[in-house]
Amino acid sequence: FTLTGTDNANATVYVPPLNTVEDMEVWRHELRHAIEGDWHGRDALSPSCLTARCKKRFEGVHADLVRVIERASRDASAPFIVTCGLRTAAQQRVLVDMGKSRTMNSRHLTGHAVDLAAIEAGTVTWQWLAYETLSGSVRHAALLEGVPITWGGEWGIRDGPHFELPRESYPDA
Repeated sequence: FTLTGTDNANATVYVPPLNTVEDMEVWRHELRHAIEGDWHGRDALSPSCLTARCKKRFEGVHADLVRVIERASRDASAPFIVTCGLRTAAQQRVLVDMGKSRTMNSRHLTGHAVDLAAIEAGTVTWQWLAYETLSGSVRHAALLEGVPITWGGEWGIRDGPHFELPRESYPDA
């Protein structure tokens, strides 16, 4: 369908298959961007741009991690968005109760983690290859910034969207 913004610009919105609650939440988030005026067409999803809403998700996130993700957004070969940064204990409890997280000791609780969503053809994708590509961009940015980084995609239970500062280098405050 097509949305018309306050500046009379049109945006054609593709509705992808929504097979999981996670798919629906990501789509709801993207649609809200469009409705609330934070949608800037495909340019907003280009590798060199994080939207204002993505940047807002950096509130409470450690400055070193923000620097890495911002650099990755400028240098990445594929676009991405920031879906989550700092979480409250209540937000984390909901995710644990839903089975979307396995711990109440998440680095999100201390501002030492972010979740990113890879974008393909203007749409969030959950295809594993996209997250392997994204991890390469983030790890390269971390190397250039001199910041150690841990990717959740290397864990026993893979978490491709998750990037965090390691506890050894960045202990909980």
